[in-house]
Amino acid sequence: MALSLGLFIVAPIGSAAAAGFPDVTSFKKEIEYLTEQKVINGYDDGTFRPSVKLTRAQGVVMIMRSIGLPDTELKNPGFQDVNTKTFGYEAIAHAVDLGIINGKTTERFDPAGTITRAEMAKVLVNAFEMGGMFPPGFKDVGRGLWSYPYISALAANNITVGY
Repeated sequence: MALSLGLFIVAPIGSAAAAGFPDVTSFKKEIEYLTEQKVINGYDDGTFRPSVKLTRAQGVVMIMRSIGLPDTELKNPGFQDVNTKTFGYEAIAHAVDLGIINGKTTERFDPAGTITRAEMAKVLVNAFEMGGMFPPGFKDVGRGLWSYPYISALAANNITVGY
């Protein structure tokens, strides 16, 4: 599942049309698998919209659908821009409580903001408890970057290969 989720964030474009989504030409098997698992879904008009950027809230919802929401008391994550009416509130609250994702600041989560590839790498590594290092590294990901250990762990687990 982590591999399938990771393909949407960290892999180059493939080809083939996905059944049920007329606008999909890449990653047919992965999209079908995640749709069957109810991790992702399309829009009400029957499209998938693969070119639309993923928001931070959408990314967290997908991850929490894939690992399952814990059977623990829901704690308010304490962000000024996240409340019970925010899309993905429950998933965001649990993911923050579990240490899967942080806010952009202590006061702001930015649920409608685009999730970056580096942020999604951190979310995937934390959610699926991945470890490992990829010794060759990537020339555009220096060891001093906050995202280095997460991107390296994804590569060590064959979730990403880079360009």
